[in-house]
Amino acid sequence: MKMWSLMIRRKMQAEVDRIIAEERRSATNGTDDAHADDRPPAQSEPSTERLLAGLGGPCPAGGAFALVARGTNVVEAPMISAEASAIAIASARGPSAVIPTSTARPALPFSRGDHLVGHYFGNQGRTALTLVVEEIDGNDVNVKFDFAGGRGFNAATGRFRMHGSYNPSNRHLHLEHEGWIDEPDVRTVGATYEMVGLLGTVSKTGSYSGTIPGGQRLQCTTFAVSPDTSGSRPGK
Repeated sequence: MKMWSLMIRRKMQAEVDRIIAEERRSATNGTDDAHADDRPPAQSEPSTERLLAGLGGPCPAGGAFALVARGTNVVEAPMISAEASAIAIASARGPSAVIPTSTARPALPFSRGDHLVGHYFGNQGRTALTLVVEEIDGNDVNVKFDFAGGRGFNAATGRFRMHGSYNPSNRHLHLEHEGWIDEPDVRTVGATYEMVGLLGTVSKTGSYSGTIPGGQRLQCTTFAVSPDTSGSRPGK
């Protein structure tokens, strides 16, 4: 490798010396005297050592260079380095695609026709409760509130419609009463039943439990229902 470098160095030196000599002869040629006033000022000639300084030495920042003799001209040809090539390729590819993180919130685990069975506590005691899902539109829900029995006095059966909205961020479902479908007859029962609302949390399995807003006056407190898996569908 050292021998090859030395041979190249000597050949390049000889070629540069020849070019310098030709330039000097051209400068002293009398045929150009008529145009002497139009010439630009003469510049200092580069020495052989300066022209060859880049051969065999460290590469300048950003790449290397080569001296190429073409006729009577010496050309400095920039050469891109491997590191610069990698940067150029990466730039051509552009920035990496960013995949958005999913932020989907849990949907209401109910379907039209589902029955949620359980109980609630009222003035008449523990009372059987069935919520029948009638319609679902996004987070809006329509259900029927069916109740039956009661261990205390004035036990009765009845049903009314409810409408509410589901909040997927905290899984809260708030239902408010809308109107009676089957109101207990006060003359038969001996007491007046009032419609109530429900406010609770829906679990991932579809269970729904919570409190009865404003139910203190009626001594209604809590409720809890779960999907009916028995095959029995009361309250249709």
